[in-house]
Amino acid sequence: MLAVTMDIFEAPMIERMKRLAMVTNRSVGEIIRERAPTLARYLATATMPIAGLSRDGGNADGFSKAAETLGKKAVTRDIGRVYVSPKTITRTLSESNGEKGEAMAKGFTKFLKKGDLQSAKAILDRSGIAARQLTIVQWDGGSEHRKARNGRGRVPSGRKPQITTDAVALRKYSDMRRKNVGFAKGGWINAAASVGALPKSIPQWVKRHASPGSAKDMTSDGTNPRFELTDAVNYMTAIMGEKYLIQATESFDKSMRKEINIVCGKIARGEIK
Repeated sequence: MLAVTMDIFEAPMIERMKRLAMVTNRSVGEIIRERAPTLARYLATATMPIAGLSRDGGNADGFSKAAETLGKKAVTRDIGRVYVSPKTITRTLSESNGEKGEAMAKGFTKFLKKGDLQSAKAILDRSGIAARQLTIVQWDGGSEHRKARNGRGRVPSGRKPQITTDAVALRKYSDMRRKNVGFAKGGWINAAASVGALPKSIPQWVKRHASPGSAKDMTSDGTNPRFELTDAVNYMTAIMGEKYLIQATESFDKSMRKEINIVCGKIARGEIK
């Protein structure tokens, strides 16, 4: 869980906000509240997965197709550190020893279908392929993968995987887990959705999730109008480093200053009355 509060303390910015509020016939709190979805967008962009840098000042780009692809590849890699598909083994057996290897592959597949894991392992043991060092286990629905994940949701390297018996179930599980990419980002988006309309720039792979997130609206506070966005995904603090959190809040602050300065400039030139 991670919470971020948006408020204004600097005197010059407060004066600009008050001037903007007066001209637009709104309160400072209302103006701040309208920026909640924008802050959420910056926070979600800076939440893993991130690929490369954005075009606006070198900050992390977390909404690109490349970021989504990077996240999916990480999921595939992690699952591969826990499970090996039996199809991978039969292909390796077939390619290892000519006709003898093909016969081994057929025998291996036959024993797996019968549930005779001991006989399937015996074929591996005499095959000479590297996978002979691996154990064979019944498909467990992905429980071993979930147990292997660390606080950041990743499976550490160096783990010896197990050969699972069900290639179809493993593929379906992998597909399902890849669809979860963007879940952590979604907490910020859902938090902001309760405050105001979301920016159109949020990609579908981020906003489709029912990720836990909440907002606390304190913009009616006459002394210090503010709002708080909370991404309640339980591993948020582990995957969003301070560097990216600072980048997100600074980018938001910069964008808000720029917007207010543009409007105040138009007011000063008489373009807005």
